Amino acid sequence: MKNKLIFICIAVIILAVAFFLGETGKESQAVTESTTFSTTEPTTEITTLTREKTTVTTEMATETTTLTEITTIASVVTQVTAVEPQTETTTEEVIYLSVDYKTLIGKYDKATDKDGIVYTGTCSYYDGMTAFDLLRDTLQQEGIPVEFSKTPAYNSVYIEGIDNVYEFDFGELSGWLYSVNDVFPGYSSSEYILSPGDRVQFRYTCDMGKDVGNNYSLSQ
Repeated sequence: MKNKLIFICIAVIILAVAFFLGETGKESQAVTESTTFSTTEPTTEITTLTREKTTVTTEMATETTTLTEITTIASVVTQVTAVEPQTETTTEEVIYLSVDYKTLIGKYDKATDKDGIVYTGTCSYYDGMTAFDLLRDTLQQEGIPVEFSKTPAYNSVYIEGIDNVYEFDFGELSGWLYSVNDVFPGYSSSEYILSPGDRVQFRYTCDMGKDVGNNYSLSQ
């Protein structure tokens, strides 16, 4: 009987030890699984972040390359655009015309107020243009009155008045004279055929041309 009790006690002790060892193993396994989970998951996250960082870096590098290419293309386009414009040259032929009554400054209020200038500028040239054509066409376009008389037999024109200033208004020797390239022709302005680039002046004289530089003037 005593031996039987001893055997039962030993069996109970063995069972208790086995149960204790089993629980300890489960805890160790749980700890191991927990440790494994904790250890593995951060590694995966770090790997994912590393991949994302690499992707972002690659995208930034691609954008930088693209911007560099765009800048290079823009620079080339700018250089090409800068070369394209060319200075246009004009082949239009012109005549220079000036009309004045500077000799009347101090004698005629209108002349004084305008510094004696009736008109000055350039006009388009055409074949067969005469000094009279130039004067008449230009001043009519500007609204400046020109009065003249014709002598059909000689195909000539006599300038009587410009801008309401007439011959003999300021003395017996006063009237309008014209010159081309500073030379006073001895015939009507309607007979003088112009050339491109000529400089034509119609000037009012109070002294038969002496006061405008023509000492040998003949009346038109």
